[in-house]
Amino acid sequence: MFRWSEKEQYFDESVPIQGVIEGRDAINEILATGVHKGGVLLIGINEFTRFNNLYSYQTGDLILNAITRQLLEGCPKDVTVYRMGGAKFLYVCSSYNEADIIELYHNVKKSIMRVQLAEISVRVKISGGALIFDYPYGHSDTVYRNLEYALRQSKEDGRGILKFFSRAEWEGYVYNLRLREELLRCVENDCEGFEMYFQPIMSGDGKKLYSCEALMRWKSEKFPNVYPDTFIPILEESDLIIHVGGHMGNEAMDYLKEWRKYKPDLKLNINLSYMQIKSKTLFENLTDAITKRGLPLNSVNIEITESCKLEDIDYVAWFVEKLRSKGVEISLDDFGTGYSSVRILQQLTADWIKLDHKFVSKINENPTDKIIVKNLINMCHELGYKICVEGVENENCYNLLFDSNVEALQGYYYSKPIPADEFFEKYIKE
Repeated sequence: MFRWSEKEQYFDESVPIQGVIEGRDAINEILATGVHKGGVLLIGINEFTRFNNLYSYQTGDLILNAITRQLLEGCPKDVTVYRMGGAKFLYVCSSYNEADIIELYHNVKKSIMRVQLAEISVRVKISGGALIFDYPYGHSDTVYRNLEYALRQSKEDGRGILKFFSRAEWEGYVYNLRLREELLRCVENDCEGFEMYFQPIMSGDGKKLYSCEALMRWKSEKFPNVYPDTFIPILEESDLIIHVGGHMGNEAMDYLKEWRKYKPDLKLNINLSYMQIKSKTLFENLTDAITKRGLPLNSVNIEITESCKLEDIDYVAWFVEKLRSKGVEISLDDFGTGYSSVRILQQLTADWIKLDHKFVSKINENPTDKIIVKNLINMCHELGYKICVEGVENENCYNLLFDSNVEALQGYYYSKPIPADEFFEKYIKE
């Protein structure tokens, strides 16, 4: 057990301090009974290193010791607490249910909210992960791994809310880790499994192919049916999107070069994320890729996604203006869905507005949506923008939008995104 010396203000090192080994042994004892009653609580002190940085490592140790003393003094008799190394503490609660552990966590939170040490008074914030022995775990290492995962979730939440381990969430976490590894392998292997799909963008009357939007798809034997809204954010969290985006963008422009032999006025829409835009070489790489294929710069339309609008708007605005000065067209994608959509018009200058499909999806059913769409179109036209409406799903929707005099239409009414060879046969080949 811990022994505290008031005079010297440190732990008596002659007494073994319960630590990682002892804590896991206690869990193993519970598991060995085969009863699996009760639960465990892992508490972490948030941003403890700030105490070391503000004061000193020696003072940080004294603060941690004071925290430990307050935890021990307030610990219920039927609970055993262990110091698990660093600024983490393990509570073994042999007969506790979920409600009991929640109450214990809140009591712990209150007991160490403020720690007084000589002339120093510090505010302490904690996070917590817990689990109930409601099914066999097998080994203490598994328990502790799951606790660490729950604690990490609590810390990432940032509000000091206790998180109970969820097997479903853990399995999702492991799935995403494996998915990341497979994506990395494919990227390193010359973008294996990545393929460009294309969706037609029709003229405002719906009769002529105006442009084609390039959309990335990924196929893997290990991970079948992984949709873009799953794998693209993973790519965007790292610099992988820069490599993959460049590779696939070049492939899309190769298709455009070939298809313009049949349709000389055809344009290409390409999506860029903020991670790609902030790459220092993107502007040169993009414009060079267009010109070396003999394509006019205005044959490519760059769609600025929502992530771009939410990041460094000044840099994005500079980048956009630089592209437009060379003749590359710019579209503001998913317009109308976010709080800042109208305000973004004051910060970014573009050529096109792509009205989000959510406005259009129920335009036949909801009179309010019809009014909103009509007024958004009128406003954008008055500001000098061309309009592409996404989400045209049926003939009724088309008929309503046709009366709005928009410049372009896009949606499943014409086609879902399809592979390049299919797109060629359906829309390019005469």
